[in-house]
Amino acid sequence: MFPLVFAAAAFAQDADTFSFSGSALDDQGTLQLAHPTLGQADSYYAALGLVLADKPLVVRYEDGTEEVLVGKQFSTRVQGGYNINGFTRVDVDVPVYPAVQVNGTSQFAMGDITLGAMFPVAHVGDSNDGVDFGLRPQLILPTGRNAGAFTSRDTIGGSLTAAAGGYVSQVGWRANLGFDFGPKTSLEDLDFGSSFLAGLGGSYKPIPEAVVGAELDSRVTLSGGTAWNKNPVEGHVYGGYLHESGFHALLGLGTGIIAGVGAPNYRLGLSLGYRNDGGPGDTDGDGLTDDVDRCIEDPEDFDRYQDTDGCPEPDNDGDGLLDLVDECPDAAEDIDGWEDGDGCPDPDNDGDGIPDGGDDCPDVAGPASTNGCPDTDGDGLADDYDKCPTEAGPLATEGCPDRDSDRVPDYRDECPDDPIDPKADPRRSNGCPSKVIVTAEAIVITEKVYFNTGRSTIKPVSYSILDEVAAVFLAHEDIKRVEVAGHTDSDGSDASNKKLSQARAEAVKTYLEGKGVASDRLTAVGYGEEVPVDSNKTREGKANNRRVEFVITEQ
Repeated sequence: MFPLVFAAAAFAQDADTFSFSGSALDDQGTLQLAHPTLGQADSYYAALGLVLADKPLVVRYEDGTEEVLVGKQFSTRVQGGYNINGFTRVDVDVPVYPAVQVNGTSQFAMGDITLGAMFPVAHVGDSNDGVDFGLRPQLILPTGRNAGAFTSRDTIGGSLTAAAGGYVSQVGWRANLGFDFGPKTSLEDLDFGSSFLAGLGGSYKPIPEAVVGAELDSRVTLSGGTAWNKNPVEGHVYGGYLHESGFHALLGLGTGIIAGVGAPNYRLGLSLGYRNDGGPGDTDGDGLTDDVDRCIEDPEDFDRYQDTDGCPEPDNDGDGLLDLVDECPDAAEDIDGWEDGDGCPDPDNDGDGIPDGGDDCPDVAGPASTNGCPDTDGDGLADDYDKCPTEAGPLATEGCPDRDSDRVPDYRDECPDDPIDPKADPRRSNGCPSKVIVTAEAIVITEKVYFNTGRSTIKPVSYSILDEVAAVFLAHEDIKRVEVAGHTDSDGSDASNKKLSQARAEAVKTYLEGKGVASDRLTAVGYGEEVPVDSNKTREGKANNRRVEFVITEQ
């Protein structure tokens, strides 16, 4: 690949667009891209980078001939960074070029010093899989000023980059978008200056100490249009390793994908350095750092006494309470849920195994299931709360027998061997099966209300079931309001079905009012075919959809 399509004599432009990012050296970003998070507060890094680029600046004339302006470009980079109290990380990059091959001649050159910082701005999402945002400003000082070496801008510059990134398990991603305030310069009929910067990268951590990844970096100059031959795109793959000792290594390989200033045939980069996580260590591994741990060789026992000094404390009776706070240091606490923090065993006057402090009946023995109170019938409900203390019964019937298990106790169950419907409300039932079932939400009828075909006239066969519904209303004044809902099948038009269901609901309402139910307790609503409970494709399904329901709306 030949990355440039113009000629030059003197060109005040830095042809080296590569540098290891401070985020990567802080174990956060990809090779060149910034990542919007920081390492530990007060952490720092120092690194030496070696970068070899092949043909980062080549002339290609219109007649097809080519001239290599910069052949091999070998640079060293001294880099360092420091995390200031978790607020920002400042970075410095000092490039030195032991060998730059210009027009076939190798020369020594200096590069421009870059001062930068990373400011985390926001975090969106949960703590592990969210997205972070940050800003990276940079100041570029023209310390190179090497005429003809293409390693300096020759004037102060800078950039501002917005960074986004995050992790999903072991996979990370980063995206950068920024603006480079560069000096205006020209080469033949092409102008160069300030540029847009963009980058996208991903990484994978197979183990916590290692990372592999790839990225794309590009820049689009804003001077003289957006000709492809001055807007490079470069791709890299890389790997990194951070040893527990702090030794840090990065190795990257890249190539120019779209020609432009700085996009080489290939680029090989190696960075070796040291990274300190910041803060003191934890020699005994008890979670307390050595600067506050008074016993750095002996781990804290976290026994609720001076757990922040890092030293274990004595406990003669072995009850988990230190002698310094144990009121009975030679008698172990019995850990019975009562005053377990004083270190003393507790009295039990009634001898039921429950200490007096936690015994609801300290002078009368009782089981633990009733907090020490008597339970004569052994049904798990203390006698004081058991409506049938000498007859065992379930909690659902307040300790009274319920032979048919319908939640209506036998003493008021008129049909003790015939359970009520499971959906029925036992508080509103006499215990006998019924065609009318009262639940918390509705008055349910087990028979249909029949009407003459296509009309709202109630057939006499349904009078008895409606009489039972009226009786429920009269027996349960706590039911304040009920919606009488009429439903049809899908035969006929929507409008006619809606009208028919409304008329039928009103007919039922009128019937109930005639049986003594107050009109303000009833509301008639016709839903037509809107709320089917079965398929309208079968005769049986249609019959199920033709129905009247009683929905409790206020109680």
